[in-house]
Amino acid sequence: MLEGGIGLEWLFKIITVYGTLLMHFIYLFAAGMLLAKFKNAYTAMFFFGLLFAVIANIAIRVIIEFRLYDTATGMQQPIQLLSGVSAVAYFVQVIGFLLFVFDFVERQKQ
Repeated sequence: MLEGGIGLEWLFKIITVYGTLLMHFIYLFAAGMLLAKFKNAYTAMFFFGLLFAVIANIAIRVIIEFRLYDTATGMQQPIQLLSGVSAVAYFVQVIGFLLFVFDFVERQKQ
């Protein structure tokens, strides 16, 4: 342990847990700025796909960290459901971003 009583393992765990959460929110903020600037269906798909993916990932993290179920078997079904929601949300996000890029390139050509 360090002199301050904080172990390096604990510090690394805090950075990995909350660092990814912070990166999710920064990415969500950037997607929100993109939605506010362009306001079309493609950026909305991108933003809301990302929003649902982040919410599902946070929910999975909460279920695991706070042990909301007594057994691992009890946790399995909600985590699988949230993983499916997250996968669909990422798919919507990627499709929305690709359509936005294609639309943006077409507008620049005109």
